[in-house]
Amino acid sequence: MMDGSLAALSDMASQDEDDDSDDNFLYVQPAALKETSLPSRFKEDPSEMRIAPKTDDLEQVESTYSNPSFGTVKQLKYSLDCIVQTNSIQDHKDTQLTNLHESLRHGIVEGGITKMAEDDEREEEDRDFKPNQGQGREFGGESTALESRNLENVPLLPEHEKTLQQYALQNESIATLHPGEDIFCNADIGKLFTFPVGLSLFEANAMEKLVMTSSPDELKELLMSRLILDMYTGKKCPDPVMLWLLQLLSICDSELVAGMIFDTMWSLMNSCQHLLHNAKPWCPILQDIAAIFVNYGARLDSMLPPSLFQSNFIFEDISARYGQDKKKSEIPGCETKPNCLPGYNLQQVIKIITQCLLTHERNPSLHEDDLISLAYMVCKISLDKQLVRCPVQVDIQHCIAAILNCFQDHTWNTQARTLCRKLALCSDHHHNLVHLVRLMRTGTQRGKTLCPMLSCTVLKKLTRTSLVLELQCTRNIQAFKVSDLIPLLAACKPRSKIDTDYYQLHSLITLVELAVGYDREMYQATDKEALARVVILLRDMAGDIRESHRHLCRTQVKDLMIRIASELTYLEQTLTRKQHASTD
Repeated sequence: MMDGSLAALSDMASQDEDDDSDDNFLYVQPAALKETSLPSRFKEDPSEMRIAPKTDDLEQVESTYSNPSFGTVKQLKYSLDCIVQTNSIQDHKDTQLTNLHESLRHGIVEGGITKMAEDDEREEEDRDFKPNQGQGREFGGESTALESRNLENVPLLPEHEKTLQQYALQNESIATLHPGEDIFCNADIGKLFTFPVGLSLFEANAMEKLVMTSSPDELKELLMSRLILDMYTGKKCPDPVMLWLLQLLSICDSELVAGMIFDTMWSLMNSCQHLLHNAKPWCPILQDIAAIFVNYGARLDSMLPPSLFQSNFIFEDISARYGQDKKKSEIPGCETKPNCLPGYNLQQVIKIITQCLLTHERNPSLHEDDLISLAYMVCKISLDKQLVRCPVQVDIQHCIAAILNCFQDHTWNTQARTLCRKLALCSDHHHNLVHLVRLMRTGTQRGKTLCPMLSCTVLKKLTRTSLVLELQCTRNIQAFKVSDLIPLLAACKPRSKIDTDYYQLHSLITLVELAVGYDREMYQATDKEALARVVILLRDMAGDIRESHRHLCRTQVKDLMIRIASELTYLEQTLTRKQHASTD
């Protein structure tokens, strides 16, 4: 039995020796690789070559890498370096092919062979020009500038010029803001008075005398200390002092001091209204208000209606009244004249005038003719070019609302017609007149009444060429009716499709919108037919307008007509439903 086990162990040992001999075969380099191996570009020291470790069970197998007779290391044909190099070469070829493809595509887009031929012809022409211009190059950069001017002056080919004219835009535009007028002249600002304005009181106490005799710097300190407000806490402030504060407010160059003056006047007016019930609130007269605007550089003859200009007062009256103040302004320490219109001061003055008118609502201290002149004056200054984008326009609109509320109820209808005739003469430009009509949209009941009336009056003015016909139409202004717009809208229809002023037509259609679309609550079921007729006229006018890519203003006018027609159609349907509901 022991012999059997020894025989088995000897068989296992012989089998292990056979396996080791098979493993040693892996250290031998194949003959095919020996024949095709190439010299390596890298040289290594044979002594540093890695030699397989010796073991007791494995025999040392010699290879070409461990033989000291080889001086260089062999590089195999299918090594990693060869594969990487082959891939890089292929990538480079692919990149060149892609660039060529892109250049060919770009050349086709730019014009291809035809473009290349034109470039060659242009280069030949440039070569022909260069010998003729060789003499001019001696003068430095003058020839280059002359050459560029010559290229700019080269006439275009007839077909190119025709194409440019076909797609060129006409010099037509519809402004979003009114152009305005030159009302205030900056050179004439401060021609009546500057800060400080003279104050004269017949019976003055000690504090009032201190204010009257103070220097300009001392006066500013007194105003900032609220001394004026403390002086008249329990009694009514004299009217000359209120007017003096208003004049200081209009011309003071410091917004901080002007703001303190405004707060003082506001507090004095409110205290007089609430504490002293029997006292009549102060309100500046028309002559004092006109003097402030004249001191801003406005001309008196342009701020008042022509029929009321000579009847009330003239510029000499205002100039004589403020002559002493003009001499006092020459005292050292007085402020210099402003170089531009003080918009902040004007805004505060308008607010004070508005507050004074609100305290006299339906019981004004001004005559109704003066109220019409004041409305004309305020509308006139709103057209100044320096105030087109100023927030003072909102305060002017509030002031107009206060003026309208000062008219008596029994005279309102008559004065409204007179006011429409006067305001229509404020400007000759159609867009300026549209701006004046928009100022009447005050949100009050009288503003809702006056806005369509003034729109019809301005439409009659713009659609009539004769002044006699214009005056005849404006003398008999009645309450607004939708049927009044039908003949006016028919007169707005362009007579010629070539010479039509679409800017003015846009203003006319805007006036129609202001007349009929402002207060929709005033319409009755009887106005349904008139509204339908207005819608038909608007759609007919929009259909006659031929849109063009050269005349973008036509599209703008046409869109306005279609929008108004759609709104009036909805209004007409609303009246129809109300009529059916009332009959049921």
